[in-house]
Amino acid sequence: MITRKEFLQGIPAILSTSFLVALVNACSPGGVVLRASSQEGKVIIPTASLPPSGDTGTYTRVYIDNQTNPVFVYRDAKGSLTAVLGTCTHKGCGVKKTPSGFECPCHGSEYSLHGEVTRGPASQSLRTYAVLENRETAEFEYGEGQ
Repeated sequence: MITRKEFLQGIPAILSTSFLVALVNACSPGGVVLRASSQEGKVIIPTASLPPSGDTGTYTRVYIDNQTNPVFVYRDAKGSLTAVLGTCTHKGCGVKKTPSGFECPCHGSEYSLHGEVTRGPASQSLRTYAVLENRETAEFEYGEGQ
């Protein structure tokens, strides 16, 4: 049996940087937060960081290059991956993920999980990207300013 003193002495090793990053990611609403770069118009992310098949309740937030708002990558009910740019089409504010879609905290626009406007003032859908998934990576086309 481990003593209280031995347990407390082991805490610094447990609280390593990688452990803290994993803990923060696991506790964040989407589960995982990634940083990625757009290389020749494509964003490539590891499949292991994406919601598993059959899990339609979680998503991955991907921050690309120096963009302020993330791209949300999630699985739809059919198991396909979809990427939605988290920038409101009304005035460019960052949208928040909700259980049923996305909401803009600035002016109240709401969008479905597929980025379609369900409540204005926005009149255009969020930008979406088709995601191609293979065994180790997933990728989507991404252009700056989109």
